[in-house]
Amino acid sequence: MRMAEKLKQKSAGNDTTEMAADKRFGRYRKENKQTIREPERKLNEKLEQLRKVWEKFEFSCVDLGNDPSEGKKRNYRNALIALRGMPMTAKDIEGFSLAVLPNVFQKWDGVGDKAGFLLSAMINNCMERDFIVHTQHIAFELNYLGYRNSKNIIVIGNAGSGLGCEMSKGSILVKGSVTNYVGIDMNGGSITVEGDAGYEVGSSMKTGIIIIQGNTSHSVGADMKGGQIYIEGNIESIARSNVDYIKHGKIFHKGKLIVDK
Repeated sequence: MRMAEKLKQKSAGNDTTEMAADKRFGRYRKENKQTIREPERKLNEKLEQLRKVWEKFEFSCVDLGNDPSEGKKRNYRNALIALRGMPMTAKDIEGFSLAVLPNVFQKWDGVGDKAGFLLSAMINNCMERDFIVHTQHIAFELNYLGYRNSKNIIVIGNAGSGLGCEMSKGSILVKGSVTNYVGIDMNGGSITVEGDAGYEVGSSMKTGIIIIQGNTSHSVGADMKGGQIYIEGNIESIARSNVDYIKHGKIFHKGKLIVDK
């Protein structure tokens, strides 16, 4: 009996200790599944809303080589209209690049332009300053990313044509390569590309800084009106002809000033 009473008292003591511990550490209890999944559910809802914005966005193709500026303005304006009344965060935009754009299956020439204009409008329309865009799993070139940019953007992967087109301030860092017309009509800010770039780097740029850590194609600085371009790799050619000559600006090659106008 004494042993039974001792065990009973010990059991009661353990219960008292557990209750005390429960009170002490109650605020650190594991969250239930519903609490854990709530942020994920809200993110999925926002991505579904942004997918519908993609479908609603009225887009028409732009020929960057002929530079119909009215077409670029129209597409950017239509992107802002499609986003009207849609609050979003930098995390939402990163999620859009990770979860929505890789599942876009349209096989037409303008899909990369449409994606770039919409992402640019999202970023410019967001109250935050710093953004990450992922392109590794997107099956098409993402063009016009950073159109009229004034924010800080990091691109994880490659980018297409017209990166930083008409950007006014802020920065764009591409942790990959890009194609043509990097910084076309650029009017401030900085662009850094860790890989290679295509032709006409800094075309018609007015001010700002462009750094290409890899190689470039032909006509670097075509119709350049100001600013600075730094090329760390090989250069196929500098713009020199009567059509695309450099009016003003500086170009450096591997740290050496090679154009100063």
